[in-house]
Amino acid sequence: MKNRAIIFLKFTKYRMHFLLFMAIIFVISCDEILDIFPPDIELLSPTEEILTADTVTFLVDATDNKGIDRVAFTLRDPVDGKEVKKTINSAPFQLELSDVQTWSQIELEVKAYDEVGNFGLFEKILLIQSTVENASIAITEPNGNETWVTGDTETIRWASIDVPGNVVIDLYKGNSFLERIVTDTKNDGAYNWDIPDYLASGTNYKVRIYWISNSAIDDFSDDYFTLESPLAEECFINLSVTSPDDCIENTNYFYFTWAGGCIATDLWWGTTSGNITNHVELAGTGSAELSLYGFGPGKTYYLQLGSNGTLSNVISGTTSNTDCSGGGTLGADCGEPYYCSNCGGCESNCCPNYCSGNYYYYNRSCSNGFCVGATSDYCPNGCDDNGCL
Repeated sequence: MKNRAIIFLKFTKYRMHFLLFMAIIFVISCDEILDIFPPDIELLSPTEEILTADTVTFLVDATDNKGIDRVAFTLRDPVDGKEVKKTINSAPFQLELSDVQTWSQIELEVKAYDEVGNFGLFEKILLIQSTVENASIAITEPNGNETWVTGDTETIRWASIDVPGNVVIDLYKGNSFLERIVTDTKNDGAYNWDIPDYLASGTNYKVRIYWISNSAIDDFSDDYFTLESPLAEECFINLSVTSPDDCIENTNYFYFTWAGGCIATDLWWGTTSGNITNHVELAGTGSAELSLYGFGPGKTYYLQLGSNGTLSNVISGTTSNTDCSGGGTLGADCGEPYYCSNCGGCESNCCPNYCSGNYYYYNRSCSNGFCVGATSDYCPNGCDDNGCL
């Protein structure tokens, strides 16, 4: 029994030594299991974003806790399909590329592998000076005076030269950025825009398109375009504007008519179709017709009515050539002795006699809105509107 115990103890001792030995062998031989850290890669050259030289050296520093096995370079041109590959097994890890200025753009990819197969990845897009100098984008639609309806899908169109990468499209209202239409889209000359319903109706929208790799290569719509609610067509139906020759309230005026029953709450106007920025609240002044005063004679205006945020189409009208200003001054009082007019209310009171200082003026005539040709009497004791005292 004693011998059996001794044999068992010896066996157990050798067994423990064997297991310890096998564990050491397992740890030593399983770096690929225990090493989970990929190499680090740093681009040392080139340092510029836009390559100006025709020969460029691509140099990276690769480090790893177990050591670097190899570094693989891949350079691609997404425009014409050029591709250069090279694998380097020891430092320095560099690749020299010639005829760089014949490339449109370089997509750089570097992979560094350690001794157990882990790899690190570095990617970067590099621009080419010859391409950047010639690059341009030109928006063709919307480029001014279009009217698009919120909720619809419209196509934004553009042309480009030497822009090899994707583009970004932004929406502006006036001169201020409003929101991004798309963050990254193919530079294929067209993008179908689902116009959000929440965008407010307005006449001063523009889009901007720029190269995602270089925002200095961009273009804006040449002029403003209009976004309107889909209810606009049902709201201001057959909208028209005229400018009668009659003079009302001593000014020229426009007479609006429309169907659809919308209450006019706002008016925007301007002297160019792309700059309708003057605004007045109408406080619901009409549901089928409306007269608005205060416009100069013989001028063309671009006008747009609104009904609680719903806009009409932009229409144009030219005021009559009748000068209703009472002497060239808007809103002049026809009772003043210096002005005359054939406007309503002034026929019986044009060019009245009047006293100024010690002179009494009478026998005046009307010429181009002004009272001229008066006879004057000197009044030593003064005068009033009826004559000398």
